[in-house]
Amino acid sequence: MTCEDFRDRLSALIDGELSPEEAAAARGHAAACADCRAAEADLRVLDAHLRSAFAADRRRAAAVAEAALNEPTPMPRRRSLRGVAGHLAAAAAGFVVATLLRTPPGVVPPGPAAVEATPPAAARLVYFTGEVGVRASPDVDWRSVAASDAADCSAGGSVRTGPGVLCEVQTGSGGVLRMNGDSEVKVLAANSLEVVRGEVWCRAAESPLRVAAAAPPAEAAPAVATFTCPTDTASLFSCQPPAAAQVTAADGEVGVSLGEVTTTLPPGRVLTLSGGGVRVEPEPAELVDAERWMLPLIARPGHDGADLRRRVDRLLAGLPDGGAESELRTLGPLAAPLLLDRLRDAEMSSRRKVMTIAADTAASGSVPELVGLLEDADAEVRRLAAEALARVTGETLGRTPGQWRDATDAAAVARWRAWWRANRRRCVPARQPPT
Repeated sequence: MTCEDFRDRLSALIDGELSPEEAAAARGHAAACADCRAAEADLRVLDAHLRSAFAADRRRAAAVAEAALNEPTPMPRRRSLRGVAGHLAAAAAGFVVATLLRTPPGVVPPGPAAVEATPPAAARLVYFTGEVGVRASPDVDWRSVAASDAADCSAGGSVRTGPGVLCEVQTGSGGVLRMNGDSEVKVLAANSLEVVRGEVWCRAAESPLRVAAAAPPAEAAPAVATFTCPTDTASLFSCQPPAAAQVTAADGEVGVSLGEVTTTLPPGRVLTLSGGGVRVEPEPAELVDAERWMLPLIARPGHDGADLRRRVDRLLAGLPDGGAESELRTLGPLAAPLLLDRLRDAEMSSRRKVMTIAADTAASGSVPELVGLLEDADAEVRRLAAEALARVTGETLGRTPGQWRDATDAAAVARWRAWWRANRRRCVPARQPPT
């Protein structure tokens, strides 16, 4: 399903008018497309407001129609046509008003004592790699949600993942929560979470995100710490009771509050929360390793690329480390455009290594960037760019990679740009999530 198909079916999806197959396809597309997911969320909010605004009018219209149909006044034996026409007009008016303000298909009109509008969800599951559990409150049973579905979680509800299952949740405040396998989180409110167990990552959006975690008990009840992620900051949480909990300021500082203790965790540092209190570890976190489990979530097709860019930047900072190079190659065509963009910096470290990785992994959608590098001042960069072009297009346009290493050629560059204009429609990047 394309984005255009999804937008065409969005109203029908919200009104429950799609077939089960179409609804499943639409939910699957929304799970993979951030733009369409946002469009659906906006329309659902608007739909809820409209239903609430017109609920009273619908009830009044229904009352008019019912009164017109059940007029108790008996008709006289002899009645003029004018009188009959008057009753018919009243009935017709009732039907017209009721029809104009009728409840959309598949929705039962609320009664006088019913809630007129469903409150917005505190969080929504937008992507997960297997079945996850969701429950509305601690006193109800868990229900399983398949990876092809989307699910909402109200305030007071919980989400849990099984072993090996990853999950991404969008909070009502716009924040993002990612859960590793065998983790559980309680959604306290649209901007407030509690880590029960496992490993999670979260990023605040335009408003701060509060995250609670319990320390192992020193004597009696565990101490609960509250961590505040300011706007556009990210944190990692690891909590496996009864072991100590750890919090990492992954991107920006994090506010910490535990009883009378209030402090700030600097970027890149790790805080350990134990029965003995709070301790900031002396060494900074190895974020490249700590965040590696999230790779299938941040590199999935249709996902917003901001986190992928941050990940690639951290891996580039780790070169020439073998692990960083291996992951960049695993990301393949997803990371190659970012690597080619960074190559515009002629002073970057490990530049030839970065070019080698990009040349080996770029897809045909990166042809314009590769053509631009045919004019690079570094002979080896030009050669690698020419080799990549030959690999993804099957063309050399009369000039071998070795010749590009010897010298650039303005006329040959112009031929490549003309080739791209003529062939760009059949050259699309191969976006595949890493395994």
